Amino acid sequence: MSPTGQINPGAVPRTWVSATGSGSACTRAAPCATFQAAHNATDPGGEIDCASSGVFGGISINRSITVDCTGFDAVADASVTVSGAANLSVRLRGITFGTTISGPAVNFVSATLFIEKCSFLNDNFGINFFPGAPVTLSHLFVTDSSFLNGSGAAFIGPVFGASVHATVAGARVERSASIALQVGPASGVSSVHVRDSVIDGAATGLGNAATTAGVVSSVIVDRSSMRLNGTGVSATGAGAFVLVGRSTVMSNGTGLAVAGGGHIVSYQNNHLTGNAIDGAATSVVSVK
Repeated sequence: MSPTGQINPGAVPRTWVSATGSGSACTRAAPCATFQAAHNATDPGGEIDCASSGVFGGISINRSITVDCTGFDAVADASVTVSGAANLSVRLRGITFGTTISGPAVNFVSATLFIEKCSFLNDNFGINFFPGAPVTLSHLFVTDSSFLNGSGAAFIGPVFGASVHATVAGARVERSASIALQVGPASGVSSVHVRDSVIDGAATGLGNAATTAGVVSSVIVDRSSMRLNGTGVSATGAGAFVLVGRSTVMSNGTGLAVAGGGHIVSYQNNHLTGNAIDGAATSVVSVK
């Protein structure tokens, strides 16, 4: 920060995109037209900023970078794919993923991903989070983002020995055709925390499946709402655990569903009512 409290543009390597941009310099005075051009011109650890609203394509990301379009109507009309070294850290902020994307809006197979204040309007999955070797532990943070009219918001499924820690906070997921938030690790350990979020109108609101021997998947649902879904919360497989506290599971076809030895644990301070079939937790614990 400068002595006046203003951000010093020289503190972080920055490139710029604009609806009227062109070329490859991507400076503030001569911005680029696409996220990809700006990415290619940005040093690792740098930042892409929007100088105007616009449609800026997708990005293939292979370095630690921030894309920040807060305050603009900035649309990615193609997918964002993140892959590369095990120590990558990528932050996507203030981006709208448009309806023309044919596959998942964000594909991630690397280390740490932050999704902040983004909107997903595509007809397929919003986020595919499938980290694997050489990464052994990956992190996903989704904050204050919305997912509308897609197949689902996120599929968290580490593969090839990787494990995942994920936090989904302040998410709004509406009208997902499939499982809105799907956790399905093929290996390792998944630990997911969902808080202050609303999932409405999905085939299944939250689905946690851990059916492979040795795989453990734990999901904590806190201060969240699952309404008007075919199934509110499901746990499938002996390694699947869902812990529910201070949450509402209401007006679903089935509230709580378990299969294959899955576990749903209630802290006994939830609202489970008004479903066609409420279902029941497999065990309860006391609030401490």
